[in-house]
Amino acid sequence: MNARKWVTVALVAASSVVLAGCADLTIVSLTHSPQNPTIKDKITFAAEVKNIGAKRAGPSTLGFKVGGETFPVEYQVPALNPGETYTVRRDENLSVAQNYRNTVTADLKHQVPESNERNNQKTEDYTVRPR
Repeated sequence: MNARKWVTVALVAASSVVLAGCADLTIVSLTHSPQNPTIKDKITFAAEVKNIGAKRAGPSTLGFKVGGETFPVEYQVPALNPGETYTVRRDENLSVAQNYRNTVTADLKHQVPESNERNNQKTEDYTVRPR
């Protein structure tokens, strides 16, 4: 193996080791209640964020968009040790009967160095009925 290939392999191996020792925030659950809401219901949405990484995750911001919101409502998530979870709840009345999609993003402002930045978002589709 020539020196250039060896350096590349060494850098990839070193970065994998460093990333493996980081925090990793992910959304493990995104739900709503009641399961079949109508325009008359107060709907409770819940998002559970978990640190699935090997290191403690410092405080972060979770973004929670309900339906067609352009900008998420932001929630502060405390520091989480490996394996710890934190649940954010949001109540809304949706007055239009239609299909909706909620989107939740962990570490919205990229405050936490993570081993995997691609697993921070989860969506949920549901329908609000007329009555």
